[in-house]
Amino acid sequence: MDPVTDAAARRRRRRRKTKPRCATPRKRRTRAKKRAGSALVESPYPQRRPRAGSAGGRPEVESAAKRRRRHARACVKKKKRRPKRKAPLQPVPPPPAPPAPAPPAEFLLTSPVAIHSGSFGVREAERLLWRAGFGPSPGHAEALAAMGLHRAVAALTRPSGAATLTGASPTDEDGNPLAPADLWGHDHLWWLDRMVRSDQPLVERMTLVWHDWFATSNDGVGQQQLMLDQNELFRRSAFGSFDQLLHDVTQDPAMIV
Repeated sequence: MDPVTDAAARRRRRRRKTKPRCATPRKRRTRAKKRAGSALVESPYPQRRPRAGSAGGRPEVESAAKRRRRHARACVKKKKRRPKRKAPLQPVPPPPAPPAPAPPAEFLLTSPVAIHSGSFGVREAERLLWRAGFGPSPGHAEALAAMGLHRAVAALTRPSGAATLTGASPTDEDGNPLAPADLWGHDHLWWLDRMVRSDQPLVERMTLVWHDWFATSNDGVGQQQLMLDQNELFRRSAFGSFDQLLHDVTQDPAMIV
């Protein structure tokens, strides 16, 4: 074995045992300089094979900057790239709750005359139904009392839609429904039934008022259907213009006959 090569191998093994890999190779730099200087002196030992890229068999001397870069690359610890963690999907928040509805404003009626300022209960509601109708039906006074004075008066004086008849329809002695346009006296029974069962009692009361103003009778007319048509005219004009009502009555067939 070549003694030069064997000595170099032993030195490398000693450095590998005593020195950490990333220690500063100071001795190696000194020895490299010595090797570069002694290369000019003849040695009794055979020459080592020149390194690739060297000129004239002279060993290539590594520069200090190149050694530092190589040493830095050797000591840099390669970091494994960890896969990026995806942020967990957040649940979609529910839409905001709609704001609570504002409490209804207090309903107030205006009138040129004085308005009752006392309490309004069931007893006062019953009196109101006697004045604005034909008396309270079962549960009607309680419903008006729960509404309050102003809303109760508005419900009687400003009805909307067709009237609702509460309860069973009347029949004759044989259980047959009324025939107000054909049978004698059934037109009176039909109207009395509406006065009792209607949820718009003031409309029926005003119909009776206008019937009293423009008095007609089936005795003079002789046709019950004409009397029913006139009754419907008074019902439509219960809260309307008196001028228009007067105009319509003068053209009504039951009034002309």
